[in-house]
Amino acid sequence: PTFCTCERCLDAFRERDDVPDDAELTPDALLGEYRDRWVDFRCGQNAEAAGVLQEVVHSVDPDLEFSVYSGYQSERTREHYGVDWALMQPNIDIAIAGYGGSEEAVRATLEAMGGKPFMGGEMWYLSHRDDSRPTPHPDTWCNRLLRKFVQSGCTGVLIWHLAPMEGGSFHATSEATAFIAENEEWLREDLRADAKVEVEGLPVSDWAAFESGGQIRVLLLNFGEEAAPVTVTIEGGAQEVELEPRAYEVVTR
Repeated sequence: PTFCTCERCLDAFRERDDVPDDAELTPDALLGEYRDRWVDFRCGQNAEAAGVLQEVVHSVDPDLEFSVYSGYQSERTREHYGVDWALMQPNIDIAIAGYGGSEEAVRATLEAMGGKPFMGGEMWYLSHRDDSRPTPHPDTWCNRLLRKFVQSGCTGVLIWHLAPMEGGSFHATSEATAFIAENEEWLREDLRADAKVEVEGLPVSDWAAFESGGQIRVLLLNFGEEAAPVTVTIEGGAQEVELEPRAYEVVTR
């Protein structure tokens, strides 16, 4: 609905999709009988445009990374933003997507990127003046960043945005980045080993397992205001953990 429908675009679409010359292409027709083909055409055009820009960036410095920001892989992202990450990924070095996003949406984006780096995002707060939501709690911010980091491929986290952040949120950001820096040798997407682990007491979104150097490490995240009794079973061996409120812990075996 937000796409251009000038004559040049209509002619290019007609040619690419072999639309008969006598078929009338109007905005209503494009969003009706031609909707899926039109969206695919537009996503393809944006991917081609990204390829041109990537080529320019790499001509200046081959080591410079060219990225594109949009929503997570979904029908709405394709229709509203004209981005299909599966079409976009050959022409970019890293993808960045928006804030929140379900586990399913994040994994779908990772899949569409075909192994190329992807970075998810977390929103702190829009503004104390015009955001209807309550101010986020700093005590959960570190865990939110860690969850998004491991959930979206261990590349990084985009934060929106710095202006309304204060001491508590900056401190929690520092805590998360320090933990990642200290453990980056095993906090990697290609070392995920969730299938070898069972965790009781936490939602599946709040833990992640990694295997390296003959060890399996399980990152546990508690977003609750009370301690969480958690049972971690790694290759048949169970371990009980009392996870402190709004805390994180790594269990190793």
